[in-house]
Amino acid sequence: MLKKTVPTTLVVAVAAASAALATGSAARAAVPAHHTSVAQQAAAAAFIPAALRPASQFAARTHRAVVVNSQTTATSQLTALPNGQFKLDVSQGPVRVQRGGSWVSIDTTLSRGADGMIRPAATTDQVAFSGGGDGPTVILGSGSHTTSLRLPLTLPAPTLSGSSATYRNVYAGVDLVLTATASGYTETLVVHNAAAAANPHLAQLRISATTKGMTLTRGSDGGLSLTGGSQQFHASAPVMWDSASNPLAGPAPTATDPGGANVTGIPNALHSAASGSTLTLAPLKSALTGANVRYPVYIDPTFTAYQSDHLTTFANGTHYYDDSDEDLLVGDCTLKGCNGAGAARSFFDFNTQAFAAPGTVKVTGATIYADEIWSAIASPTPVTLESTGTFGSTTTWPGPSNLRTLETRSSNAGSSAHYPANVTFGNSNVVNVFARMANAHQTNINFGLVSPNESYIHGLKRFSNVGSDLTAEVYFDYAPTLVAGSVNLGNDEVACPGKPIYSDTTTPTFAASATDNNPSGNSEPLGINFQLYQGDSTNPAPELFDQTQTPIMAQGVTNALATWDASTTDATNPEPMTAGAWEVRAQAISLDTDSAQETSQWSSYLKFVVDPTAPAMPTITQNPNGSYALSSSGAVAFVWSLASGEEPIPSSTTCDYNFTGSISGGIAADSSGNATLTLPAADSGPGLSLYVYAISAAHVPSSEANNDSTEAQRSVPHFER
Repeated sequence: MLKKTVPTTLVVAVAAASAALATGSAARAAVPAHHTSVAQQAAAAAFIPAALRPASQFAARTHRAVVVNSQTTATSQLTALPNGQFKLDVSQGPVRVQRGGSWVSIDTTLSRGADGMIRPAATTDQVAFSGGGDGPTVILGSGSHTTSLRLPLTLPAPTLSGSSATYRNVYAGVDLVLTATASGYTETLVVHNAAAAANPHLAQLRISATTKGMTLTRGSDGGLSLTGGSQQFHASAPVMWDSASNPLAGPAPTATDPGGANVTGIPNALHSAASGSTLTLAPLKSALTGANVRYPVYIDPTFTAYQSDHLTTFANGTHYYDDSDEDLLVGDCTLKGCNGAGAARSFFDFNTQAFAAPGTVKVTGATIYADEIWSAIASPTPVTLESTGTFGSTTTWPGPSNLRTLETRSSNAGSSAHYPANVTFGNSNVVNVFARMANAHQTNINFGLVSPNESYIHGLKRFSNVGSDLTAEVYFDYAPTLVAGSVNLGNDEVACPGKPIYSDTTTPTFAASATDNNPSGNSEPLGINFQLYQGDSTNPAPELFDQTQTPIMAQGVTNALATWDASTTDATNPEPMTAGAWEVRAQAISLDTDSAQETSQWSSYLKFVVDPTAPAMPTITQNPNGSYALSSSGAVAFVWSLASGEEPIPSSTTCDYNFTGSISGGIAADSSGNATLTLPAADSGPGLSLYVYAISAAHVPSSEANNDSTEAQRSVPHFER
């Protein structure tokens, strides 16, 4: 509970170390664009990561879900589904541990080992409890990185019950209870009565720490950090509480949960020497033996090694970070039992490696489950899920930055006559948050639980801080992508540097290539959507022609080509295109009816100009110096020959018009459609026949002209490529 004022009755929680830090312990080649200016879309991401392919193929072949073993961690598990998707299950804290090369479920059941020490069956970090005697009370860590913590007591043999070991009467009327958790332990001195509370040994408790390959430090807020090798532990500042509680502030207190009790901080100090460190705790006398104290009173030092982190902040400035004794509080906490803490907000994170590898991920569903274990009143009250920035052990009110509301749900779970239950969040905002995480290849994502009315006195809620009670499931697969630079007009475009792309036909063929990004054997049929805008797509109301789901026959990781012939006359393209400016873009789409139809991002717009108009037949005027003045409105170039029909018409990929052959050549026009042609000296002279075409920007030729007549010798309205 809250770590401030003196309680009237108390459960003394010497949280000398109550929670720990996260243990550190993306066939057929695409039609190429002629110039780089055509590549106006985002590059396609890498295919599905290789580590995921065998499981995905096996799931498709056997029609059974298959766990991707290489992606399993203490807090997450990835499963390949028969429909080609993946399911990621992630918990806020550890739910499994690796033993002998295999993953087993967390099991905190205690038993005595051959060395006499008491250990849990399977938890994330090495924790051992005393089997009795004057040895270490608790040993943390393993190998060359261990810390022994010792109370100045000779302990009796404990009584074991599930996760707890109880050492009776370590002082008269005082029991010691050690409880294993998924990633650490809690340590509680249970003071049963006033006579026991008066014991002078409780006025100043000294816990000695002997470290090997680890370092114990104290923060400015009284919290402790214990680090060494890959292990990292954090403990909130120590507290104590008694058995009095307010039912509107929380449930009845226990040895491991303050519930609705008032909680008081315990002054503490850490003294380090060459021989080891000593943590001194001085519980307040008024909290031990005061007139209003209700027994039992609890004192609880705790060490926990978290895979992920959680935080509760209060408006009065107090906060809990990775404190296994404290529930996640949300709402107005001004009642008795909250020590005037004010509004409470709680935050948590999920950690997973599933999205670390490159790949364009399409998240199709995501749900977060938060276990509400207590609510102040029986009527449903709201709680909001927020996405947040990062937080840490020094984060205080109002909590991390960048809070953004995702979804609000109401619940009365955990109130009188109602059992604890999950509050679920899974709207499109939640899906989008995980989608952004996945495609940014982040391995950590942060959330908050906040009351939408932080001054409503009956809106207080408590959520479980147990890692397995804060979970998320995410469904995703690897969306199809367009091949970079593949959107083009096929052979209908002329793309010259520094100039717009031109098409000489009103019925061009648009082309793009895509890949489904799934492993061979689990591939999906693909389509490509084309969108064609007349004018500028940024105009308020451009004319849009939309052709969708053009099928691609090829499947799998091989690039596959799709085209749309704009000469098609149907509802999506009712008539040939008119001359002028146009824009086209494309999008890959999965056509598999057994799963969601994922789409790629739209490509950038390919801007082009439709111009089927031929330039005017050029005029040819011989200058006094023997050169020829060529002129034609709409011409970007002229091609010439000394024989009719032999002019070298440029191809769609030709942008250099200045060249001279033995009897033919070309020359670029100026912006007015004029050029001066000087023939090779060997070809000059009287009676020379010069034949010329004017060429438009779309490489449409004019009628042929020659220097003997202003009439066309023959007409060539279009040229074949």
